[in-house]
Amino acid sequence: MLRFPILCLALTTAGAAAAQRCDYRQPPPSPAMAEADRMQKEGGSPFALIMAMRAITEKEPKNALAWRWRGEAEAAGGDLGSGLEAATKAVDLDPCNLAARVARAGIAEKRGELRLAYDDYSVILAREPRNAVVLRLRGDLLMGAAEFKAAVADYDAALATGSQDEDLLLNHGGMMQELGRFKDAIADYNRILARDKDNVEALVARGYSQFMLADFAAAEPDLATGATLNANAAAWTFLARARLGKAEAARAFVEATQKLPRQSWIGLVAELLEAGAADDRIFASAGEDAERRCTIFFYLGELALAKDDKARAKSMFEKGADACPKDPVRTNGSLREYVAMTEELKRMK
Repeated sequence: MLRFPILCLALTTAGAAAAQRCDYRQPPPSPAMAEADRMQKEGGSPFALIMAMRAITEKEPKNALAWRWRGEAEAAGGDLGSGLEAATKAVDLDPCNLAARVARAGIAEKRGELRLAYDDYSVILAREPRNAVVLRLRGDLLMGAAEFKAAVADYDAALATGSQDEDLLLNHGGMMQELGRFKDAIADYNRILARDKDNVEALVARGYSQFMLADFAAAEPDLATGATLNANAAAWTFLARARLGKAEAARAFVEATQKLPRQSWIGLVAELLEAGAADDRIFASAGEDAERRCTIFFYLGELALAKDDKARAKSMFEKGADACPKDPVRTNGSLREYVAMTEELKRMK
């Protein structure tokens, strides 16, 4: 997940809540709005929809729904600034409208205006504290801002409503992984898999947690479901197989990376590992990228453990744990490898 700058939690919704008025009445749909609704449902030209909504809001400036649709269309067309302006007009007209708040929050979040997004979600939750969807959306924002404790609180509150939302369970599981609560993460993924046993995203995510718990026999088949879809899944499948002593693990790793939808630098690492390249050659493939170097330390440490070379493994994990980016602002992706190395070091004590 792409991290965002830390979000200051000294936020308040009191001012926004006090200013709310819930007496807005949406006007009946005009022929132009009915046509715009048809355009949206049929998925026509985004540009045509934008132009239509601009014309409608000019003729119907008090139409909150029209401003929301315009904001969503402008944002979908890539103009987040215009989209946010239009969505804000929708909220100003109808501040108690949940859909308008959610639309503006989503656009604001994409623009990096996290406080505005947080405030919109909070205004909704002040009125509907058990709204599982909005709790999950605010939790996602907080997780992306590395406000982990607050994110868990929102996810837990959403789960307490009885929600079975797949995104909620996946994201809560990811948060549990970040916090080292791997059994809790597995429980989240199992809830998804109980309804959809072939859900690749849940299988791979469960495989990561099983690996963290050193249950390589369980991790390997789960991770393998995503090995030709995701470079990280391919790498962790290889490592699980190596830890299980499977002779063809390196060859299968190369073959999996060759089938990826998009080529990854991990494919080069796979070829170097199969060829038995020296450490410096493997690290050279990462250049100065700190996250890639962190990942290589993890791979080499796991391969050392597969050969029962605990001294080399410990050295790799210690160097990797020291080298891995830990500032969420600098971390483009999860901290999975860093967490895995710290877990391995705990087991070595």
